[in-house]
Amino acid sequence: MRRRQLFEHSSDSCKRFPRGPSVPVNSTQQFTATVTGVSNTAVNWSVAGVAGGNSTVGTISTAGVYTAPSSVPSPATVSVSATAQADPSKSGAASVTVVAAAINQKAQSFPIELGTTGGNVNDKSAKFCCSGTLGSLVSRGGSQFILSNNHVLARSDQATLGELISQPGLVDNNCNPGNTVAILTQFAPLKTSNVDAAIAAAVPGAVDPSGAILEFGSTNSQPRAASEHGGRGRYRHASGKEWALHCSDLLVNRNRQCNGTD
Repeated sequence: MRRRQLFEHSSDSCKRFPRGPSVPVNSTQQFTATVTGVSNTAVNWSVAGVAGGNSTVGTISTAGVYTAPSSVPSPATVSVSATAQADPSKSGAASVTVVAAAINQKAQSFPIELGTTGGNVNDKSAKFCCSGTLGSLVSRGGSQFILSNNHVLARSDQATLGELISQPGLVDNNCNPGNTVAILTQFAPLKTSNVDAAIAAAVPGAVDPSGAILEFGSTNSQPRAASEHGGRGRYRHASGKEWALHCSDLLVNRNRQCNGTD
């Protein structure tokens, strides 16, 4: 769900609001800037004082998409700024902290272990993307399936059976599909089933057949049989808590919205 939070305007100073996002290396974060009071609302973006950023501190596109560098910079927290083209004296800034990717956010070689980042390759809009956790391995009729949530594998009832499931998920891969590990097979409708569950047929050779979970290993000699119902799981958006900084008619904030119109 997209949310926007506004803050009081200050004509002679900048006010800092809740701490900025943490972005894993090689991941992206969408920023937006709103200029008021003039017809030209375009802005120029910079990172750590460098127009457009660079490979050390991260880069930012003209659309405000920040891409973290491949390694954590020193210091790890950098400033993302937007300057109004109509009046360069008007600007807003926000901090972003680059962090190392956790093991469950990294791309894996085949066969992958579960408990890892993944999701539907179509779970994105023009500016945002989503992914979640590929939860566990289940079996049905001699075939193996990845079990996760409807909103992770089936895009909250918007998917069509046969859509591809990738690892890593879009959020952890610059909103680009990773390696295909499964194909969406079945999901319980969210509005009528009272559960949030879906399964996807594992691509042969793509998933550890023992059902091993990252950092836990194999917890059962046989994958558990699949049923029509499932439980809750984890879901991670491309952005988390919303925050903003308002400085002299320029509002810099970040919003979240997955698989929807912007």
